[in-house]
Amino acid sequence: MKATGLMQRFWRDERGATAIEYGLIAVFVSVVSVAAWQAIGGNVFGWFDGVQFATGADGS
Repeated sequence: MKATGLMQRFWRDERGATAIEYGLIAVFVSVVSVAAWQAIGGNVFGWFDGVQFATGADGS
């Protein structure tokens, strides 16, 4: 088989495209999750500390 024919067949082959798309979606969701946790994580811990202080709980 000629190299050009092999390249054309490879270029038109769509097998595995769905797996790559799902992989990209998973990476995107992971990045957004980490960014959201970085942005609001400290606020959530601060809120729980406030609730703990208000209820008199010692955290144990």
